[in-house]
Amino acid sequence: MRPLDLHLKPSRYLTWAALVVWALLVALLLSVTLLWWQNLAFVVLSSWLLLRWLRRYAWLRAGNSLQSIRINVHQWRLQLANGQVHDAQLASGSRFLPGFIILRMQVPAGPVLWQLLLADSADVDGLRRLRVWGRWGSYTQ
Repeated sequence: MRPLDLHLKPSRYLTWAALVVWALLVALLLSVTLLWWQNLAFVVLSSWLLLRWLRRYAWLRAGNSLQSIRINVHQWRLQLANGQVHDAQLASGSRFLPGFIILRMQVPAGPVLWQLLLADSADVDGLRRLRVWGRWGSYTQ
C-alpha cells in the first residue's frame, strides 16, 4: 500500500462560507432591538472570533493549523504549521461526503482535532483517495 500524503492549502470556499454565515448572524442581530453599544460589542467580538477561526481553519496561518496528513494502513501522522508532528487516530464523528470531508482526529494525550476539507483544501486526487479511504476502510492501490 502506498501511503496517502495530503498537503492542505488555504481554502477560498471555506473563507466565503464563513463570511456568509458571519454576515447572516450580524444581520440577524441587528434586526433585534438592543442598545447601540451591545450591537457594537457583538460585531467587534464576532469579527475578532471570525478572523481567528479563518486564520486557523481556512487560511492555515495559525501555529496550530493542520498543514499535512499522512496516512498509512492504520496510522495517521499530522503535521502542524509550527512544525509539530503528531500521531493520531481517526475518531468517530468524521464524515466523508462528496462535497466536503469533516475529519475528527484524536491525538494521544492531547485534544481532539477537527478539520473541514472542501474541494479546494487540497489536490483533487488526494481528496478523492481520502474519501475512498474514509468510506471503505484502508486505502489500497
